[in-house]
Amino acid sequence: MRKIVILMLIIIATSSLAFGAEKSLEPQSINKKHKLTRQEIKSQLLAQQELIKNNRLQEQQLKKELAQKNYEVKQQIKLLLRKNHTLTPEKLTLIKDTIIKVKSDLRDLKNTAGNITPILAEYKGHIKNRDLAAAATNLDSIISIQQQRIALLKSLIISLEDLQKCLLVTT
Repeated sequence: MRKIVILMLIIIATSSLAFGAEKSLEPQSINKKHKLTRQEIKSQLLAQQELIKNNRLQEQQLKKELAQKNYEVKQQIKLLLRKNHTLTPEKLTLIKDTIIKVKSDLRDLKNTAGNITPILAEYKGHIKNRDLAAAATNLDSIISIQQQRIALLKSLIISLEDLQKCLLVTT
């Protein structure tokens, strides 16, 4: 009887040690994986923040270029009006189509204005709550909006350049 009790105690002790060892190993490996994933997300956030800064600088530069093109087109139009140049119907149609495209792009650009602010507020909340995955999603949304705005600005600049070409040919 005594041997059986000792054998049972040994089995219980070894089984509890084995289960305890498994439990202590699992959280450590999960924590290491979790920290690694967390570090990856942090590095992703830093890369996204850098991209957002670069996009903002590019957007500012494109806005300056757009303003310059707009000024040049206005000067060309004033020159045409002073010299009383007449435009061919084909040129007028081309100019009207270009102006329609410019107005459409400007409307689309205005529709994206202010979309980043609520996402940025949400991002700050996620950072405060240490929800890095949601914060990364917010930064992706901001980058997407910025890229859309950059594409619209580039389209506007190209449209104004086309308009300039139409106006230059007639002078």
